[in-house]
Order: sequence, then C-alpha cells, then structure tokens
Amino acid sequence: MSQPADLPDAPLDAAAARAIIDAQRTRVRTTAYTDDRVIFGIWAVAWTAGYGLLWATSGDGTERMPWWAWAVFGALILTGVVTTVVHSVRRMSGMTGVSRRTGQLYGWSWFVAFVAGQAVVAGLADAGLTGNAITLATNGISALIVGILYMAGGALWQDRAQFALGVWMALIAAVATVVGLPATFAVMCVAGGGGMALGAVLAHVAQSRGRAARRGAVA
Repeated sequence: MSQPADLPDAPLDAAAARAIIDAQRTRVRTTAYTDDRVIFGIWAVAWTAGYGLLWATSGDGTERMPWWAWAVFGALILTGVVTTVVHSVRRMSGMTGVSRRTGQLYGWSWFVAFVAGQAVVAGLADAGLTGNAITLATNGISALIVGILYMAGGALWQDRAQFALGVWMALIAAVATVVGLPATFAVMCVAGGGGMALGAVLAHVAQSRGRAARRGAVA
C-alpha cells in the first residue's frame, strides 16, 4: 500500500536537522553581527601603535612630548571609534526588527560614549585639573568606555570571549591609571593592545573551526 502524497518519504534525521539549525545560526551571526576580528584588529593596531608612540616620545615625563605624537594617537583612536560604529551599523543593515535595532544602537553607543567621555574630561579641565592628572583622566575614561562596551556586546550576543576581553580592558584601564605616567602608556600598549591582538587571533581561530565543523556536517 503506497503512502499518502502529502506525507514525507521519511522523517528528517536528527543529526541533519541539528546541522541545519547550526548552519542557520552561524549564517545569521556571520552576516548580521559584528565580526570580532575586525573590531579587535582595529583596536589592537590603534592601541599598540598609538600608545607605543606616546611611550616612545614621553621620556621621563609628558611635559615635552611633541604635539604630533598626540595628533597621531588621536587619529588612531578616532579611526577605531568610527570603524566600530560603521562596521556595526552596516552589519545590521540587512536585518529587520529587534536584531537590527540592537546592532545599530550598540554601534552608535560607541560614538555617544566617547563624545560624552571627552565632554567629562573638558569639564575636569575647566575645573582646574591639569598636566598629568588630565592625561590620566582622559586615558582612564576612554579605556574604561572600551571595556564596558565590549562587556555589553558580549552580554547582548552571549559572546564569552568578547565579554572576557571587556573585563580585561576595564582592569587595564584601572592599572594604567594607578601606575601613573609615563608607565601608563607602556601598560596600555603592551597589555591593552596585546589583549586586543589576542582577541583578534582567537576570533579568527573560532571562525576557522566553525567553518571546518560546518563542512564536516555537510559532508
């Protein structure tokens, strides 16, 4: 006796169904959410090169540091902020609903947080904070913003690596402030930039393993 035409020939294999679900999840994360390699990579370059330059030109203090060193550092940090915002917004452009709004709001939160942070520093300067104190405040606030936003991103997308890196960056901001100048620049360059570089490498390894696993499931 033949099967009714409206019934499937055979039930879907459980392993095949799981592979399809995993592939869909990976596709959504790959196309919709931020690529950790891009974000970690741009900040690794910005912090390693920027703070490395400040460290190299600081000598025994910050009073006679060349203006161009600060200009290059500022340009690198601005590049990191703009890249993060643009990348986050573009990655969500093809999505709709809550997922799209989440990514867009997260991307713009970088811009808003840094603008507000610099306004706080300007207020401290107007209140009389000068010299090394204002430099430490500027650095500590900016680095803390990066750490907090990475923790927020990790919480939003259940990304433990991103959350852990945010915790690391927040701790680096505290340590760099405590050690004082010019050692602050060394801590931010080596530990901060190095942490970002490690995050980029781990993100690349994770994506490579994910692609290999998907190929194995399809095969």
